[in-house]
Amino acid sequence: MGSGLMQLSRGIRASSNPYRAIAAAGFDRPTSQPRKYELKFGVCRHHGYTEFRSDKDYRKNKTPRITFRCLLCFKLKKKKHRLRNSKSTARNKKYKLVQMAGGSCKLCGYDKCLSAMHFHHRDRLMKNFEIAYGLRRFTLEKLSEEISKCVLLCNRCHAELEEGLVKL
Repeated sequence: MGSGLMQLSRGIRASSNPYRAIAAAGFDRPTSQPRKYELKFGVCRHHGYTEFRSDKDYRKNKTPRITFRCLLCFKLKKKKHRLRNSKSTARNKKYKLVQMAGGSCKLCGYDKCLSAMHFHHRDRLMKNFEIAYGLRRFTLEKLSEEISKCVLLCNRCHAELEEGLVKL
C-alpha cells in the first residue's frame, strides 16, 4: 500500500497536469457540466459532413421549435455579423463626427479620405477618452461633447503638430 501512495505522489509532483497523474493512478476525471444543446453529425451544403448543434428557433406567437445548424456556419455567421456591425457603426459615427467638426483638416483643408482624419485634443488635461476608443463604446451625443474639445486634422498635419513642426 505504501508503494502505491509513493507512486501517486511522485506522479503528481512530476506532472504539470494533476488530472494526468490522477488518471495514471487509476482515478477517473471529474464529470463536466451537461450541455444545454444537443450535438449530432450531418451534411452541411457548405462544409460537408460536420457537427450540427441544436438551436431553439423562436417564431412570432408560436412555441419554440428545435432546429439543427451546422456548427461551423453558426460560428462563422456570428463572427461576421459581429465584425460587420461594429465596424460599420463606428465608421458611420466617425463620418457624422467629421461632418460636425467641419469636414476637412483645419490646417491644410484635406477632406478626401475618412480614415486619414484625426481628432486632436487642444488640451490633454481636458480629455476624457480618445475618440478612436469611444467610437465603438459611446453614444453619438457623448462623442460630440468630446469632439467639441478637439480640432480636426489630417494624419500628416496631426503628425507634424505632435512633432512641433506646425502650430495651431
